[in-house]
Amino acid sequence: MSATPRKVTSAAPRLLTANRLRDGAVIFFTGKDLATLTQDGFGPAWSLAIADAPLFSLAEAETLLAIAVQNPALVGPYLVEADATAHGPRPLKMRERIRGEGPTVDIPTNPASLTQAKAA
Repeated sequence: MSATPRKVTSAAPRLLTANRLRDGAVIFFTGKDLATLTQDGFGPAWSLAIADAPLFSLAEAETLLAIAVQNPALVGPYLVEADATAHGPRPLKMRERIRGEGPTVDIPTNPASLTQAKAA
């Protein structure tokens, strides 16, 4: 099996996401000028909320990605196919929905409850 990435042919709109180097947080490009990006990989151009991410055509998104990959404060920037909804973009793939919206199950806030559930 080859490690060569497949050519993207879908015409679906895209959003730009990455992880912030300093803490690994999932961040989304807000559409603000990438030149305003601060050295910590956040600033007004990036948000923790997927709802703040506008959608771009493939050509626009690829241009933004080429700029984002040059920033050493970002880890693994890449494009995500998504649909526009009334609540913001909705990624087409489940993996990206989980990255943007959080876990698909409730996580107990009390670690002891995990131990009790295991014992039952």
